[in-house]
Amino acid sequence: IKKTRTNINLFLMYEMRLIQAVLMSCVICVTGTGNALVILGFLVNKNLRTPSNYFLLNLAIGDFLTGTVSLPLYLQSYIISGGWVLGKHVCKFWLAMDSLLCQCTIYNIALISFDRFLAVTKAVSFQKKIKLAFMKMAAVWIVAFLIFGPAIILWEYFVGYSVVPDGECYPEFYYTTNYLLYSSILDFFTPMTAIAYFNLSIYFNIRSRMKNKTCKSSVSASNLKKDDNVFVDSSINSSHVGGMKEKSTKHPSSEKQIHIIRLVLTSCHTSPGQCRESRDEVPAGCVRPMSYDPVKNAALSKDKKIAKSLAVLVGTFCVCWAPYSFLTIIREGFCPWCISQILYNVTCWLYFLNSLINPFLYPFCHPAFKKTLMQLLCIDKPSKK
Repeated sequence: IKKTRTNINLFLMYEMRLIQAVLMSCVICVTGTGNALVILGFLVNKNLRTPSNYFLLNLAIGDFLTGTVSLPLYLQSYIISGGWVLGKHVCKFWLAMDSLLCQCTIYNIALISFDRFLAVTKAVSFQKKIKLAFMKMAAVWIVAFLIFGPAIILWEYFVGYSVVPDGECYPEFYYTTNYLLYSSILDFFTPMTAIAYFNLSIYFNIRSRMKNKTCKSSVSASNLKKDDNVFVDSSINSSHVGGMKEKSTKHPSSEKQIHIIRLVLTSCHTSPGQCRESRDEVPAGCVRPMSYDPVKNAALSKDKKIAKSLAVLVGTFCVCWAPYSFLTIIREGFCPWCISQILYNVTCWLYFLNSLINPFLYPFCHPAFKKTLMQLLCIDKPSKK
């Protein structure tokens, strides 16, 4: 009976590994292919090569390396072989590469948020320079490596011994709580705080501008006498009033009282062409809409699109990364036995999926992405003759 149970357990374990191997292989293929298409899109479409989009390219490069280097080594060692079999040097390379790519993802999201924050809240002073963008991209990779890279490679030489047994692969400082706490602040909490600040600032900035766009009038048409005429003396972003017709009439002073009214309105649902002069005469009982500022209106619309695309990118990142990061900090720094292995594995898969999902989100960030990717996949709609 015991032998039968053992055989059943071994069969179930083998079956589970097979399922995980198939799923991970699919994740690797889609992640590598999707991000490769994004990178190729930058090479073939010059319109994508803007400073802001280069930050998305930086993120795509990191995700591509995750799908082609980090995940295949994980698949080979922990899913297929059931333990690390590639030796200590490959282990250090994998750990350094994996931590580098993890940090690059976090810092790239922070950099993208910072760039959008400047574009929305500091539009006047915001400068888009390719050289500056490249410097920021390089800084992301350098800082990301310095967080864990030197410690992973050199820790055992500083302390004089290794604590990692054969068949295992984890950092030498895995049980050094102080270092883990310090690194957790730099690699997760600090960038996440910055990401939250930038996105909330964008949200409140747009919300404030939308409130200022609400239509407010210092006078209503119902307060005017039936035979009165109204002259509008202002330039506003106003709300639509139906049935308005321009009318040129004579108005002797003995018969009609003329009201000169200054309307202060800030929201518009009509076209500026309906108002040719700021002091036109309008019929009694009718408040006519006036011209609005097309530049400010277009800027607000553009910033709303920026905020929505950024919210999708950051929201996906938080859903995929936050559970894994919190459980990793608890497991490695405070209470290794408090987190079940199944729950931890689920968060690991969420973390893996982020690099797979990102290429599908880029079309939301820039319309040219969608067109370019469709052309690369030869599914672009033919133009109508």
